[in-house]
Amino acid sequence: MNNKTILAALFGFIILLSAACKKEKEHEEHENELITTVELSFVKTGTSETSVFTWADVDGPGGQNPVIDDIVLEANAEYSFTVRFLDQSKNPEEDITEEIEEEGEHHRVYYIPHNISLTFSELNKDDDGITLGLYGKVLTGSTGSGRLQLILRHYPNGGKQESDSPSAPAAGTDADVQFNVILD
Repeated sequence: MNNKTILAALFGFIILLSAACKKEKEHEEHENELITTVELSFVKTGTSETSVFTWADVDGPGGQNPVIDDIVLEANAEYSFTVRFLDQSKNPEEDITEEIEEEGEHHRVYYIPHNISLTFSELNKDDDGITLGLYGKVLTGSTGSGRLQLILRHYPNGGKQESDSPSAPAAGTDADVQFNVILD
C-alpha cells in the first residue's frame, strides 16, 4: 500500500471514531437519572405557608420500601405547587430538577388523581410551549381521601406532544410514584 491509501484509511477511521463518540455523548446527555426522592411543595393561595410532602427511596429500587408522606391539604382550596426530583444516593445529593428544566423538551410530569378531586392547571411549559409540569396550580375538591400518581416521563429523542398520554410510546418512565391524599 502506498502512503496516500494508508492516510485515507486512517482519516476515515478517525472520522468514524469521532462520529461514534459524538453519538455516545449525545446518548449520555439524555440518559435516565436515578431519582430517589420526589418532593411536592404546596402554598395555599393568599398565604405564605408552605407544606412539603416527600416520597423517598434513598437506597433505590429493590432495597427497603420507600418512605412516603401523606399529602394533607385543605378541601375546596387553591394552591400553587412545585415538584423537585433528587438523587439522594450521592453525597452531596443531586437536584435533578434543574437538568429536567434545562432539557424540558425531553421531559414531562403527569399528575393523575385516583378517587380524589384534584384539578391541576397552569402547568409550566418547555421552550416549545408544551407542558413540562414542574410547577403550577391545583384546586382541591370536597373532603375525602384518595391517591395522587405522579409520573415523570423522559423523551430521549424529543418529539414530545401536548396530546401525549402518560404511556406515550415515545417516552420512558424516569419516576412513577404515588402519594395518599387527604382533603380536610
